[in-house]
Amino acid sequence: MGLWHSVFTSLATVLVACDLVLGYNVSTGYIAPNSTGVRIQHGFETVLVQPYGYDGFRVRAWAFRPPTGNEISFLYDPPVEGPENGKARGMSYDTKSNGNTSVSIRNGNAIFRTYGLDKGHYRLAFYRVEPNGSETLLTNEYNPVKSLNPRYYSWKGSGSEFSAAFSFSTDPDEQIYGTGTQQDHLVNKKGSVIDLINFNTHIPTPMFMSSRGYGFVWNSAAEGRMEFGPLRNRFTSESTTVVDYAIVSAPQGDYDGLQQRLSAITGRAPTPPNFSLGYLHSKLRYENQTEVLLLAQNFHNRSIPVSMIVIDYQSWVHQGDWGLDPALWPNVSYMAQQVKQLTGAEMMASLWPSVEDASVNYIEMQADGYLSATRSGPGITDSWNGTYIRNYDSTNPGARQFLWDTLRRNYYDKGIKNFWIDQADGGALGEAWENNGQQSYIQSIPYPLPDVLYHAGTQSSVGKLYPWAHQQAIEEGQRNASETQQGSACDSLSLSRSGYIGSQRFCSMIWSGDTVANWETLGSQIPNALSAAATGWGWFTVDAGGFQADSSIEWSNNIDRPQYRELYVRWLQWTTFIPFMRNHGSRSCDTQSAFTCDNEPWTYGAENTPIIVSYINLRYQLSAYLRNTFAKFSQTGRMIMRPLYMDFSTTDSNISQWTKTNNNITTQQYMFGPRLLVTPVTLPNVTSWEAYLPKTAAGVDKPWTYWWNNVTYAGGQTVNVSAPLEHIPLFHLGSREDIMSGNCSFALPSIALGFKGTSIIMRDFFASLLAPLPLYILLDLTDLKALYAAIVSSPHLYAVFHLDAGLIFSTIVRRTMPDELVTPMIMYMRLHQRSKPTASTTFKNLEAIMLVDDANRYNWDDISPATFFQAISQYVRIHDLAYSILRSKLDYLATLQFEKLANIPHKYIHKSMAKQNPESVALDVPARFQDPSWVEENRAVRALWFLTLGWRVSCMLGLDGLESIGFAKRLVGEKTWKHEEIEEMVRSVLDGPTLQPPAPSTASDLSKANGSFAVLHTYPILPRSRVTHPDSSTNTSRVPLYAQSPLTPPHSTPVSLAWDQAPQRLSTMPRVHRILLMLRERPDSPFRTLGTRSHNARALQIDHFIRLGFGVWDLWRVSVEMRLWSMPYSIREELKGEGQSRVGVIGQSDSMFRHWVIWRQEKQREEGGWKRGRTVTHEI
Repeated sequence: MGLWHSVFTSLATVLVACDLVLGYNVSTGYIAPNSTGVRIQHGFETVLVQPYGYDGFRVRAWAFRPPTGNEISFLYDPPVEGPENGKARGMSYDTKSNGNTSVSIRNGNAIFRTYGLDKGHYRLAFYRVEPNGSETLLTNEYNPVKSLNPRYYSWKGSGSEFSAAFSFSTDPDEQIYGTGTQQDHLVNKKGSVIDLINFNTHIPTPMFMSSRGYGFVWNSAAEGRMEFGPLRNRFTSESTTVVDYAIVSAPQGDYDGLQQRLSAITGRAPTPPNFSLGYLHSKLRYENQTEVLLLAQNFHNRSIPVSMIVIDYQSWVHQGDWGLDPALWPNVSYMAQQVKQLTGAEMMASLWPSVEDASVNYIEMQADGYLSATRSGPGITDSWNGTYIRNYDSTNPGARQFLWDTLRRNYYDKGIKNFWIDQADGGALGEAWENNGQQSYIQSIPYPLPDVLYHAGTQSSVGKLYPWAHQQAIEEGQRNASETQQGSACDSLSLSRSGYIGSQRFCSMIWSGDTVANWETLGSQIPNALSAAATGWGWFTVDAGGFQADSSIEWSNNIDRPQYRELYVRWLQWTTFIPFMRNHGSRSCDTQSAFTCDNEPWTYGAENTPIIVSYINLRYQLSAYLRNTFAKFSQTGRMIMRPLYMDFSTTDSNISQWTKTNNNITTQQYMFGPRLLVTPVTLPNVTSWEAYLPKTAAGVDKPWTYWWNNVTYAGGQTVNVSAPLEHIPLFHLGSREDIMSGNCSFALPSIALGFKGTSIIMRDFFASLLAPLPLYILLDLTDLKALYAAIVSSPHLYAVFHLDAGLIFSTIVRRTMPDELVTPMIMYMRLHQRSKPTASTTFKNLEAIMLVDDANRYNWDDISPATFFQAISQYVRIHDLAYSILRSKLDYLATLQFEKLANIPHKYIHKSMAKQNPESVALDVPARFQDPSWVEENRAVRALWFLTLGWRVSCMLGLDGLESIGFAKRLVGEKTWKHEEIEEMVRSVLDGPTLQPPAPSTASDLSKANGSFAVLHTYPILPRSRVTHPDSSTNTSRVPLYAQSPLTPPHSTPVSLAWDQAPQRLSTMPRVHRILLMLRERPDSPFRTLGTRSHNARALQIDHFIRLGFGVWDLWRVSVEMRLWSMPYSIREELKGEGQSRVGVIGQSDSMFRHWVIWRQEKQREEGGWKRGRTVTHEI
């Protein structure tokens, strides 16, 4: 049949269309670009290129037959985020053509371009637009000589299927991260050749991130190959009808940006159930109900926390029954209830996809076509211990439903709601393996089985779909069966030995397979897990201790041998700092009597039990940190286990070089969340360990602290630390208390990057707004020029910043506002310094220049710009917190010199501003603010103070923006609460004897405490409790401040507070929480009306930060309400028809803005229409 590329000799024709099945005349060529994509037709080949998501493209190519629309795809269409689903309305695609020779499309900061159309052959190329407007080649099709076509097709001989090989250019310095998991000790996959065939411990997945700043997804269910050579990256599919791939770009070094773009097209992860973040216990295997109940009783008696207990395989009568053997498990419901009562743990049961002919389900499944088959013979695909079996067909929707119905009847409805989908590789069960000297023949035919047939196709054409569809079966069943599971949160989960592109979208853990118990394997699991993270799989775990014995090592997997006990302890230590802490294995012992030996925490010797239990307890102590880290992964795709290149490749040149060469430092060390550096011990007989501490951004002398002795270290050096068996080498950034409470900023990676370009990730700038920011996240001053260039060069960006305790925290984010509101909210920032920065540079030496619009555009009736800025600087008493209210056009400068706020306010009047607004210089703002009568007369100034106060308190108590406005208006309207009175009330609470503060309580201490208010945002919102007021005979329901230690296990009961018990109960609460609760409960307090609405934790996600209270934009809106400014923008369409406004759809994360816009429009209509202003048009 030959090669299709040999017949591609006719004149290339480029057509643009959104319909994939139209026919075209290839004898004439023309280009008709529009916003839907570009079609390139060349002989019998057609290539369709379309903008896809943010800064990306999707390419589909076929020969002979156009796609039908029913092809298997692992991509979201439209993506979770991107222009296709209205997340960035108004973004148009800039499509250009040059006759019939070339065509290009720009999507955000990504450009697709093709050329050579007039020469009978052509190549596709992809570029990134840099902040200065230049273009950087990411990759193009590899075509070193004309005769070597980068798109290679080979017809299969019948039908429309073909094999395909696509080649892309690279260079020896490019680094490749991801590609699923392989036991190869590599983080950088450059030089690897990886077969796209699943088997035990090997989950190859054609998805990667490049050090060049792009991500790539080969969207194919077919088996094939990935090749990463020095000059060419090549992807092949054995059998397909369409080649489908996607490429996304981000600034070089912005791996969080890449992860967000990739997860937007492959799927965002849900948030795991709280129990899954604890200790998950399993072994091969508990044989009956009595053993499981005895196990639960032991955990209870020993006071060792456990969150899941697992029943492993062969708990059934026949393979394919998918139910427990009633002779061994007589009362499943009772067992699940007892386990829950004794330990609080959930249960999980193993299921295999294999079905033998003796199963109660075999006849029905065979008759309905729910079993996999073969091209020839009786259809037997495998064998297990001499029994022939067939696998259930996960690609068949009917088979998936049949499986779930059986699982629900036999497990779920009886209290076992979590499932271990073992042996889910597809094609065959796996390889032969040895268990305690007994050979188990899993299969009789060499792996893989090329002649297996599924509902969706052959093994070669859809083999990679099998594990993914198996995960889907459990996911769909659990969600449909759950009465409480909502949105992206999971009530229950599954555990799979395999997965594929986008498996992170399921409530499903992936584990690394049946590993052997030796030190080398422990070392290989670390880069294995890091590659899983780069592939997008945040729900990753391993078998602590290894699964099976290494037959070449006498002590391997033997719990009585000291050598294995040491290995087990080190392995378990490490699993404390991976996404899921899971203990499992097939253990042996010197006096074995059962099928396998013990694997419980107390069975590894009396000397090791305290160590093991201490790490289980530490896991629960980190629960708040884990929840926040998983929530961020769910929201943005930001990884939990983080290879060092993700956070330090732009601040530490060593990291980039060592990652390239797969140095042990970058394959054996990683960040766990934003604050913990983990350096596991992977060698025996160790009492000390060397660790490399990466350089962080400028401004901190010793950012790293050793967890076990609080010794601090500078970055950029190798240190040798004590590492006895009880200590895993562990370092942290910032305070340990913040880590334990979950009050951690996720901003470190962005700051370390120096902001070299766009990042669409919404950093936690608002959550950390009130938090004392550690010095290590200071903006690298050397990158300020690049930062400014990035902002001014791209209409897609805005920057926000605040000053907290003299520390700069700045973020560039992709716009999330509707198009009508973007231009007025584009913010610019420049920082100037008076001397060259050094390690001891303080931000007293910096001045920020705020760029605002022409003062004449606004109505400054009640307050001048200078007064407004001073009011914010002076009276938002959170360290040096200063808000910049900025506009996109530079008409004049208002310069503020930020210094440590003292009791005497500073003047912030720039000479250029004084020229335009001379009267503002004469204002004696401090004196006027000290005069109560002046404050009373100037309602706007007083309102600004109280609105600011309302914002602060609302943030403390978790109110949303509308409640903040309501509270502030009540303060202003019901009583003239002067700020002195509020401060006196707070001071009296601080000085009260019942609070027992840990340090002397003064007014300045309150200022320090204010910096901790944001910790409330990271705590779970508890059920309403009854709080008794001392002046009331009735109880009123309130949302209590968090009265439970963040170190308490998730299943603990919240504390109900009564006023007369408050001093005693409050002694266990963080100090700032005690202050807030006492303030709210005072009979004379204006805070009493706060906290009357319940909120769930998701409402406090940073993506929805406007709901948290008054932020930068909120103060801006409030200024409008106070007539400080007139309306800062004009809606494109005038009010039409019966007073209805054409505002357009505003995103969910901006509900606050939506309510405000609607309210403001009504207000304007009452005042007689819009004020005269500039009409904003914003085109990209």
